[in-house]
Amino acid sequence: MQETQLGITEDAINRITQSGREPDWVQSLRRTAWQQFQTMDPPPPNHEEWRRLNIPDFRYQDLTLPFDSNGNGMPKEIQIVSNQPNEDPYGCTILQDNGKTVENTQSKDLPKGVIFETIQDAFRNHGDLLLPYLTEQGLTSDRDKLTALHFSLFNHGVFIYVPENTHVEMPLRFVNAISGQNSIHLPHVVVVLREGAQVNFVHDMTGERENGPIYNYGMVQFFLDEGAQMGYLSLHNWGDQVVDRTIQKAFLAGQARLNWTAYLGGTKSSKWNFEVDLLGEHANVAVNGAYKIKKKEHIDVYSRVRHRVPNTRGHVLVNGSANDSSKAMIQGLIEIEKGAQQTVTYLENHNLLLGKKCLVDSIPRLEILADDVKASHGVTLTDIDDEHIFYMMSRGIEKKDARRLIVDGFFRDILRRAETELFQKILAHALGMEVHDQ
Repeated sequence: MQETQLGITEDAINRITQSGREPDWVQSLRRTAWQQFQTMDPPPPNHEEWRRLNIPDFRYQDLTLPFDSNGNGMPKEIQIVSNQPNEDPYGCTILQDNGKTVENTQSKDLPKGVIFETIQDAFRNHGDLLLPYLTEQGLTSDRDKLTALHFSLFNHGVFIYVPENTHVEMPLRFVNAISGQNSIHLPHVVVVLREGAQVNFVHDMTGERENGPIYNYGMVQFFLDEGAQMGYLSLHNWGDQVVDRTIQKAFLAGQARLNWTAYLGGTKSSKWNFEVDLLGEHANVAVNGAYKIKKKEHIDVYSRVRHRVPNTRGHVLVNGSANDSSKAMIQGLIEIEKGAQQTVTYLENHNLLLGKKCLVDSIPRLEILADDVKASHGVTLTDIDDEHIFYMMSRGIEKKDARRLIVDGFFRDILRRAETELFQKILAHALGMEVHDQ
């Protein structure tokens, strides 16, 4: 079977809903979003969140949406960095190639009531559980024009549901691979942890390295109920042909804990939003981001942590290196709402400049409406000190090895903060660090 390409039209909604035998509420969701997409203006160039991002011009009418992929044409150069040689440390893995599920290994050891399946299957099998998280809570299609497009036509992704007081011992993994010149991909991930539930989740995103541009507009949503705990590793390993805009957002109830680690590899152009709403007392989030860019790659990282009630904790740390003529924009916002006393929160960003023409711009912001809090931010931009290189060479270390050791050391804080040893191992591999360096 040859892969079908759909145009970005209302007829594509009909094809997707009919093929997936989607329930009426999904069809209604798509058509409402399509009307919003048709009437909304794109974000203005001077909008604070967008004005520093260089997104290549494109006409959505010229793009195609892969549909009914045969799943056998994954380019050989696609890199799946979460693969572990000689072992399978995952409880379950779902791998999708251009939206087609080509691997779905379901463990018999999953606790009763745990759901880990494609978003397409979840529409049919668990619509009652999924419905409120796509229509009433979380991200909605009226956010902006690109989000409306996403909700109109998204046709792959996964749904994770962990019942109350259930602990999933082995991590779950979703691999999303994309390819195809002038194609657009719209994955959607929803994770729901009920009260006291626990899970670790690896999300590996990768793209073709040769034929581009390829456009990805993805959504990821987490809902953690009272006392739930989650470790999350997201790997944005798209490659330099992909134009990426991914929004990831988490909602934490009281005493919930989220440890969120992300690797941001270089892309043609990338905008990555990670947003957290702390909704209950003693909710705690740690966000650990590592970016590594080179050549003419461009990334824009936008973080936003909202402390909406008293006694919450947050720490955002983004460390990254820029080489050659690459560019990075790191924007961070901490919001402490009125009445959110006893908040403790910190935002920090450290950048290592390795190229003479690279550019990094870091803009941290605090908006505080409570008077009994601990909130601060810090930013550093530095290069490799020649004296450090000289010192290491005087101890018999080759110059290239000395530079590598310094760069590896720069990312060590991020590695230490990752949730598990497996997460640390995968992240070290993504960053090009040797495992024994940990």
